[in-house]
Amino acid sequence: MTHYLFYQHNVQRFFISHLEKFDGIIVPFSIAASFPAATYGFIRALLGKDQSKRFALDPRSALFQQGWSRANVREPHRKMAAIFGEPFSSIGLQRALTTQDLPDAAISGITKTCIQYQLDFRVLKDEQRKLDKYRKLLGVDTVPEISNPQHFIPPYFRFGAVGDDWYETSMRCNEAATSLVKAEDICPIVHFGDWPAKDQWAAVGARLKAAGINTLFTYPNNFKEHEADAGELKNYTESALALATAGLSTLALHGGYFAILLEKKGLSGFGNGVGYGEWRDSGYHRGGTADIRLYMPKLHRFLDTANAQSLVSGNQEYFTADSDLLTEYALAQKPLTAVTLQEALDHFMESRQREIESVRAKALGDLTKELLQTVEVLNAIGQLEAENYGSSLSRWAVALS
Repeated sequence: MTHYLFYQHNVQRFFISHLEKFDGIIVPFSIAASFPAATYGFIRALLGKDQSKRFALDPRSALFQQGWSRANVREPHRKMAAIFGEPFSSIGLQRALTTQDLPDAAISGITKTCIQYQLDFRVLKDEQRKLDKYRKLLGVDTVPEISNPQHFIPPYFRFGAVGDDWYETSMRCNEAATSLVKAEDICPIVHFGDWPAKDQWAAVGARLKAAGINTLFTYPNNFKEHEADAGELKNYTESALALATAGLSTLALHGGYFAILLEKKGLSGFGNGVGYGEWRDSGYHRGGTADIRLYMPKLHRFLDTANAQSLVSGNQEYFTADSDLLTEYALAQKPLTAVTLQEALDHFMESRQREIESVRAKALGDLTKELLQTVEVLNAIGQLEAENYGSSLSRWAVALS
């Protein structure tokens, strides 16, 4: 199960201190374009420390087809638009792009500039002091050129169904990319609005394989594993199995524990942020810092610290068993509301690694039994806890079986 982390410059410390807990890094265009020397310096130094790590640059081009207000466009979005060129840098900063804004010539142009930006990132000439800074930060003697394998991601857009105009635009971007880099190095992002049935994914897979592309990221918009209904979870499960059967290596661009469980159904990997990022709305255009949230390993989800404390009070032994941090706080009789952001993020990284290792080591039947055991514990605590936290675990167990 390949585990990617989304790069954010404000959590660099966690990439360094948890280097063994992830396999690759996904860098959004908005960050790479806004902080080019710092981003490149850090990624290059990190890969110099562990050259097995992979990396990819996420174009996030779907943002420009959404109807957010252009009254006060943020500078990162201007820099992203400049990477693509026309019509992003003009029309896209004034209103939502339409498929009519992207005829064949425009598709060829934005795909070329998008891929070229990713190619040039490998050899970016940055200030020596930036490299020295990150070389010292990571404790390496030298910083080699970036030469590790990398996925190339063409521009992508959100669509409703196979065959609609945005689907065709996205697929033509993928096909145009095959004339620029090797098809086996391309990993397109397939961005549905909702999670479709497996027949739609079969059509996607056939189109990609016809172009020589064998790897993809799946990205249903704003898909929240704990809120998904039984039908969505079934579609997700069946799609992972269908794509794997068709010989495609499939990664979920955003995912949590349910994505990890889908390793048993053929999913090859997934990505998340450090402490957040298990889902994303591609139309979200604001920045900001998230509140402190505590990952609860038995629930496989985040809770605010007050609700986490309430849950632990219901069954301390059970809900602290899989976490050093939760155990330490319980033994010291310290309230979880005192947990710091740094502690919470370190705890999340530890928890995520344990989840991946647990799924790798256990049979699917044993993993679903664990989910249902947690549901039983929640039922014993109270109806509200069972409804709030147990219902999604029950749906997961059904979908996986």
